[in-house]
Amino acid sequence: MNPDELSLRIAALSSALALCEMNFRSEPSQRAKIIEFAVDCGTRACALAETLQDTPIIAFFKRTMAEGYLRLGEPENAREMLLQSASAYRRLCRDVPRVYLGYLIGVLCVLASAEEETGHLDRCLRTLKEAASLCIQSIALGQDAKAQLASIFAHRGTVTQAEGDVSGAIKYLSQAVFENNRALRIL
Repeated sequence: MNPDELSLRIAALSSALALCEMNFRSEPSQRAKIIEFAVDCGTRACALAETLQDTPIIAFFKRTMAEGYLRLGEPENAREMLLQSASAYRRLCRDVPRVYLGYLIGVLCVLASAEEETGHLDRCLRTLKEAASLCIQSIALGQDAKAQLASIFAHRGTVTQAEGDVSGAIKYLSQAVFENNRALRIL
């Protein structure tokens, strides 16, 4: 199959995924089937994208598949897809950080939630710390990531509180309020 044919197949699979997302609100008994179909489309699209060595497409579909796994209640499978997506976005950020940094931050935020859901609070906090650091880098590049940073600090606060560190939780939640006010241009 030539690259143009591969690209067309990836586009078709992407359209199928979009239809699955639109139909997610369908009858509850059909949701699992729709999500499983979406994950299958993502798997096939990733295989085609790997043939083309198209890292952005691979990263995108891995994240999309992870979201499907999360909806299916399979956080460990989601975690694996998110780790692969984050790895791909990290490689892309080395070359074009302005384009891919926001995507990496988004993947890390979802990964942190998956880590929390599986009871790995230490990994969740490390992931959130990396995401916060990348948000600060993104802001330094002139991108608007203050609201995202506030959300990350809030998440760190709730996880820190769950670990029993009340003073740490207060620190992160206060930072979340500060960043949220900056995002809203109150400060």
